[in-house]
Amino acid sequence: MRQALVLGLDIGGTTSRALLADLDGHRLASGTAAGGNPTAHHTAEAFAAVETALRTALGGIDPTRVAAAVVGMAGVGRLGEPEVRDRFVAMWQRVGLGWGYQGVPDAVVAFAAGRAGAHGTLLL
Repeated sequence: MRQALVLGLDIGGTTSRALLADLDGHRLASGTAAGGNPTAHHTAEAFAAVETALRTALGGIDPTRVAAAVVGMAGVGRLGEPEVRDRFVAMWQRVGLGWGYQGVPDAVVAFAAGRAGAHGTLLL
């Protein structure tokens, strides 16, 4: 049986990043593309950039192996707007990720990406 994978996606105004890891937290692949935040860019252009980052991270890996995904983005509530949501889901499915994702604010992604210690400072 193939091991399940997890996907993290950081959608920024200047850069979009995707990271694929195994369940033990080992980084397997990543992808980077132009900004994909639909607040900063036209929705079609934004999600084309996100798609590029996702396809690069997935490379030759079967996307059905991805068991969970987190999408971090400033203004993540935009993913709940019908037009934005429909375009995002269509892009998600084109990449082969036919199941859902958990959307979180960019502050959550920044905090999770920070240091492992109990204390620190985040300037966002």
